[in-house]
Amino acid sequence: MRPLPLDIRARIEADFPQDEREWVFRKIAEYDGKEPYRVMRCILHLANGSLSRLEAELKTANQDYRDSILFAEYNRANEQIHDFTKPFHGESSD
Repeated sequence: MRPLPLDIRARIEADFPQDEREWVFRKIAEYDGKEPYRVMRCILHLANGSLSRLEAELKTANQDYRDSILFAEYNRANEQIHDFTKPFHGESSD
């Protein structure tokens, strides 16, 4: 299991109740595909604090990580509206 950057840890703490966080930390850290931190940020953005949504987004990412990036970073006009290669707003990636 890879260590999580501070911005990802902070987003989990902000989005999920305390009793769910350890499970979320473990599940998100299990993602071992390409562009791991970018995809983890995409998953958390799309999950928006929902465990069921988190599980669905992890499944999507494990099937084709590019779908996670497309759904999280681009709008319907295919314009990039987020860049999750960078840390979440106001957080350090260290």
